[in-house]
Amino acid sequence: MFTSKTTDGGLNWTRYYLSPVGYTYAIAVDPSNSDIVYAGGNPGLFKTTDSGADWNDISSGLTGYVYAIAINPNNTSIVFAGTPNGVFKSTNSGVEWTNIGCTGVNALLIDPNGADTIYAGTDNGVFKSITGGGNWTAVNQGFEDSTVLCLGIDPNNYLFAGTDGTGIYRWSLNVSIAEQNSDINRQIALSIRPNPSTGRVRLEYNLLQEAMIKLSVFDVQGRLVKKLTAQVQKSGMHTLYWDGLNENGEAVASGVYLYRLCIDDAEHIHKFVLLK
Repeated sequence: MFTSKTTDGGLNWTRYYLSPVGYTYAIAVDPSNSDIVYAGGNPGLFKTTDSGADWNDISSGLTGYVYAIAINPNNTSIVFAGTPNGVFKSTNSGVEWTNIGCTGVNALLIDPNGADTIYAGTDNGVFKSITGGGNWTAVNQGFEDSTVLCLGIDPNNYLFAGTDGTGIYRWSLNVSIAEQNSDINRQIALSIRPNPSTGRVRLEYNLLQEAMIKLSVFDVQGRLVKKLTAQVQKSGMHTLYWDGLNENGEAVASGVYLYRLCIDDAEHIHKFVLLK
């Protein structure tokens, strides 16, 4: 297992051997000190504090090949390593590691606008934590069975996921639900009233032709709150109401919610505010 370094824009490279055998799959540079570099792969995770001159094996406590590394930019002693056995977290720069959940991890990404928000690309889609690791929530609507190999972010706008054989997907970070390419806005007219709402929400949409309709309410983390309908509907104006209750008949809290209207294979997502 080895890694290489250039100091002249790629014209020349110096190779550093980390272990006699194996492969390097991930590299991360400490954003506060470029002399500190982490390199992960098979057989484990290595660290240098002198810009590559010396490397130390810091794999104790980790299991599985290391396919991804992420460093908290606000506190660089917090490091994450993604392996098939889970996301491992260290709060002391790699001295000790704790498995904080998620499995089959191929990619890790920390939101630059909020270091407690972490995305993990896995063999079963994308998972998100908003607590600095642990409490992972799937954000997989549209490609649950895809293997995610890499992640990228346009802060405040979109998260991108590259998959194994099924293309690149994009999410709006405002809604955390997968977008679909569609011309749905040209096919229907829809509205939500009142917005903000202090009680029952009225949803209206106009179908130009008969279609399979699915209408559901989600929270901003992409978790299902309430299914409103799933049926074939004829063309024309349709009206549905949401009474602020979840699937268990419990009143939800005030906050920002989303409704997702799927018409055949196209979908539209709209944000609204519920006040109580």
